[in-house]
Amino acid sequence: MKTLRFTLFSLIVFAGSWLVSSDDLSRIGLEPLLKACHDRDLECLKKSTGLFLKWTHKGHPKFNMLPIDPQNIPSLDADFSKSGLALEIGNMTVKGLRDQDIHQFKMEVSDGTVKLTTAAKLSVDGDVRAARNKKHHSGGRFSSSGDVLGTALYNYTLQKDNKGIDHFVIGPETISSELVGTPTIMFSPNLASALFKNHNSPKEIEEQWKEYFRKIAEKAYVPVIHNIRSAANIFPASAFFKNLHEIKAFESHGDRHH
Repeated sequence: MKTLRFTLFSLIVFAGSWLVSSDDLSRIGLEPLLKACHDRDLECLKKSTGLFLKWTHKGHPKFNMLPIDPQNIPSLDADFSKSGLALEIGNMTVKGLRDQDIHQFKMEVSDGTVKLTTAAKLSVDGDVRAARNKKHHSGGRFSSSGDVLGTALYNYTLQKDNKGIDHFVIGPETISSELVGTPTIMFSPNLASALFKNHNSPKEIEEQWKEYFRKIAEKAYVPVIHNIRSAANIFPASAFFKNLHEIKAFESHGDRHH
């Protein structure tokens, strides 16, 4: 049997326009981009997130979706001043967000807020240029990995399009992160020699790196929420939640059945 191959463009047009249903896609050997879930069904939400990330993690400019895995971060300020170091870190490649898993999803229909926490194992590599007290410049590479819980808080509203179909409109997000354990960090030999030759110990750098790794994670999570926002513009609200009627009823009458 000949394998049918559809581009991401085709899948989004089909699913976004509801020309085919999720069952139709399954019958021809394709997975849908989203699986509609009850907003309190965490296992279903995990599966839906996995499907969405599978098809979109590389980004798609036509639909205003950014690449998240792999993801490039050109530069990010680093404060290692406690150790007398000035580090310029950039040209970073972040991997692992494709395989992130929902850790918590809480949708408060009473005030239109969402708290989304996902767990991911991130790996990062990039360039480092270091100077001690503005002298003795050294350069090299680093690689780091660690487990992170990334949390996004945002507001939402429901808005009808010109066809009378409900869409979620997602407001600005606030992103935070929490490390699970201690991230590993390795520097290229010449750079490590320059960093540790005086009073700095690997332990001292490690402690400061924890905070920097959190900053990397928070920066990397920004396009994740951006893509959710773009998906909300493309797909009707019913593509995300099968209990949309409950959500709308609460917004209208404050009545949510459990």
